[in-house]
Amino acid sequence: MIFERIVMNQYAYRFQNNWLLAKGSDKVWDLISNFQDDSGWPGVTVRKICDGRQSDGVGREYKSLFRTKLLYKLSFHAVVVSSSPPSRLEMKVSGQLEGRAVWTLSPQMGGTSLTFLWEVNTNARWMALLSPLLRPLFIWNHDQMMKEGQRALSARIGAPVV
Repeated sequence: MIFERIVMNQYAYRFQNNWLLAKGSDKVWDLISNFQDDSGWPGVTVRKICDGRQSDGVGREYKSLFRTKLLYKLSFHAVVVSSSPPSRLEMKVSGQLEGRAVWTLSPQMGGTSLTFLWEVNTNARWMALLSPLLRPLFIWNHDQMMKEGQRALSARIGAPVV
């Protein structure tokens, strides 16, 4: 059992991105809580497949496809499992990536502090097999995707990331 835990944790990825946006949290919340394909995020396709049954967005489902800088694609399904508007949104992720995504917003210095936590394991067999060798490239790839996401969010809300 201990060996299984070690092997399973070997492929775990944990990323945390922190941004300070020069815009109030309501506009930022509107974008992340109801993400759409027209976000301007290059390489990212998100399609809402279910609206959910609760007014806070819990139960909302998305199908996502990320075309990465390293020219591979990752697809996954995301479901909103927890929502506290306008400060926290948590999603369960399954598919080629499995885990969770958490967006946390808080007012700060006339803008919004935004933290994105991404904790996933890969279910893509090739990626799991190559992870011990290519892990630094996968991390670089994530960082590049998030830089593009940051630029897209900044353009969409009409405010710079400070």
